[in-house]
Amino acid sequence: MSDDLIYAIFKELAVVEGKRNPDGTWTETATAMDVQRLLSRAFGMVHRAAASTNRDEKIAAAS
Repeated sequence: MSDDLIYAIFKELAVVEGKRNPDGTWTETATAMDVQRLLSRAFGMVHRAAASTNRDEKIAAAS
């Protein structure tokens, strides 16, 4: 898994949820718990995408 990809998704999720400004500064409403939750979501998204890709490759190889 790419740490850079996880971090990029994490930053975008934080902006979408209003916890981080697009310029990179954190809002006052962001808590450590928010950061942990967003990082977990980003990690999960990358992990699921990798698992899906591996499954699709195995299906294609079996065909």
